[in-house]
Amino acid sequence: MADKLGVTVDYFLYQVSTQAEVKAISVQLTDKDSEYVAFIGRLISTCNDYYEPDKELDKE
Repeated sequence: MADKLGVTVDYFLYQVSTQAEVKAISVQLTDKDSEYVAFIGRLISTCNDYYEPDKELDKE
């Protein structure tokens, strides 16, 4: 279910703290330009890939 929704299992287990973290990140990105926000999205994706050993990293 988490994969289909694009969230981690932690989202369901620790929903309150996860929502607070997402809100804090959202506030920090509010006034940033779209390229910066896209960069942060790629950075987070790379970190997620790094911590999922079964998932192959995108070498592009």
